[in-house]
Amino acid sequence: MRSDLHNMYGIAISLIAVLFISGLISCASTVPDHPENRARIATGGNQTTSREVEDTPVVVNGKELRNTMSDKELLEVLELNISKAIVDKSKGPDGYSTTYSFGEQKVSITHSVVTGVNVMAFGGTIKGDWNLGGGTASR
Repeated sequence: MRSDLHNMYGIAISLIAVLFISGLISCASTVPDHPENRARIATGGNQTTSREVEDTPVVVNGKELRNTMSDKELLEVLELNISKAIVDKSKGPDGYSTTYSFGEQKVSITHSVVTGVNVMAFGGTIKGDWNLGGGTASR
């Protein structure tokens, strides 16, 4: 009886050790689901942000749109005042989009780790879709 108990105890300890070690290995290889982490994994750790990538400007109204600009600066190029906008922000799988509404005029600015910055204007007098790059796919 004592040897059976001793064997069961040994098996239980071995099982706990195996589960613990496999849990550690599993935890060590698990990266939190975050856009920058996905990009690091996809690029083998060589991740740069869109602000670090040299961009090619797009000219609108005689002014340049660049992926290094803030949303406020991008809207200023389109001659829109961010303080007068109704703002709707949504999170996506690899970044986020913000839609600015100025009555009928809408501007959606998307920041993606993969595709970079995209500006789309619609609904009013300003219309266009400008991909400013800067994501991992634009390299």
